Amino acid sequence: MRQVLLFLLLSLQLGLRAQSAYSNEFLTIGVGARAHGMGGAVVASVNDVNSAYWNPAGLSHIDAPLQLGAMHAEWFGGVGKFDHISLARRLNADRAAVGSISMVRLAIDQIPNTLNLVAPDGSIVFDNVSEFSSADYGFLISYATAIGEWDEKKSNRLGANVKVIHRQIGPFAKAWGFGIDLGMQWVRGPWQFGLVGQDLSTTFTGWRYSFTEEQKIQLEKTGNIIPVSALEKTLPHLGAGILRRFGKEDAFYCNVELGMNVFFDGKRNTVVASEFASLEPKAGLEAAYKKYVFLRGGYGNIQKIKDELDPLRTNTRGQLYSGVGVRFGRVQIDYALSNIGNLAKELNYSHIFSATLSFTGE
Repeated sequence: MRQVLLFLLLSLQLGLRAQSAYSNEFLTIGVGARAHGMGGAVVASVNDVNSAYWNPAGLSHIDAPLQLGAMHAEWFGGVGKFDHISLARRLNADRAAVGSISMVRLAIDQIPNTLNLVAPDGSIVFDNVSEFSSADYGFLISYATAIGEWDEKKSNRLGANVKVIHRQIGPFAKAWGFGIDLGMQWVRGPWQFGLVGQDLSTTFTGWRYSFTEEQKIQLEKTGNIIPVSALEKTLPHLGAGILRRFGKEDAFYCNVELGMNVFFDGKRNTVVASEFASLEPKAGLEAAYKKYVFLRGGYGNIQKIKDELDPLRTNTRGQLYSGVGVRFGRVQIDYALSNIGNLAKELNYSHIFSATLSFTGE
């Protein structure tokens, strides 16, 4: 394990040498209604097909030969559609080795293209208005395994992702990017610990634009800047979690998890922020009965908001999350209520649904 930790720290230091811009932010939304219901505090406890996103080491807890997971959510009144699908397969039961492939998609459809709205003679032709979509894709190829001897009460888990990014804005722009994630989990009786390093290689995303000469002329006439090819860099960031279980899983039990995100891409609007690192704490709670019925809550997205009456004063605000889940045999259905990205007084809740199906070998 010392070699693993050394690799994680060295990769993080190498990535910090490059400057970054906020890029690939669609991958920070999160997948799975269970995780959303717990405010994203799941790095230590995630143990199903959604682990590839939160902490790939958690994939090794899957004991089914095959597991399928899917999620759908709509943000901002249905304007943005967010989907996730993942398939995990048990490769070696003795080593708890599991491989998976996952896809995340965020898309905004029916965007008006008004570049040809004004005809050469200056008249407005509404028939020239077309529509296009802006879609972001993230593909994860993952592998996880237990290290050394393991059982349900004591184990060390290790997992990794190879990440491929594809982003497209209609016919105008395309981007490809690549990155690597590495995660670990430790189980010690009722205690569980998790650590994940995302974008450890620094995820580079290269953009290419393809405007026609006529479109470039229209952009210049309307005072728009014609974009050129660009390279975005997503610096490494860490996620950590510690969980304590109360009760037994064959009856009533409760999981309490505290989590922390650590960003190294400049000063963010978080509770603790500096030019070197920004810390984002979160907490989650899950109460369950025999792994059949689940009730969840969470608190996170804590930010400093300027006071409406005194601009020199800031108020610290966070978001509450809630969710439920039920399991019927091999199927688990989860639901979460989230007000993601909105710390204002108005309410703009989104309903998040996800399902997990575990196949048997029979």
